[in-house]
Amino acid sequence: MDYIKTERNLIKSLNEYFKDAAKDYAVNESTDSPFLYLVIEITLYNYFVVRVTVGKSTVFFSIIESGFQLQLFKNQLSISEFKLALKTLDQEIRLRIPDKYLQAKGWQSIK
Repeated sequence: MDYIKTERNLIKSLNEYFKDAAKDYAVNESTDSPFLYLVIEITLYNYFVVRVTVGKSTVFFSIIESGFQLQLFKNQLSISEFKLALKTLDQEIRLRIPDKYLQAKGWQSIK
């Protein structure tokens, strides 16, 4: 049942960091046998679907677009590293979204 706790903590952390910029959480895969493996998809800034994949103590972030997966980066899965990874994810996503869109939706300020 460790994967359920990890799943909830990841979603909670994503929700706390992105607040109203994150929605439509979907847990696609979740298991701890033979090792921890989670796949969570989330819509960020109502612009991109981001896939968060956790496997063997590593978290991978990628954008899903038209059935293709564009890998952004990977990081170690720990509380301190994950919080840092959320900031990096935010920066990577904002680089790919037009500034006018972010301003129009009220998301122009960088955290």
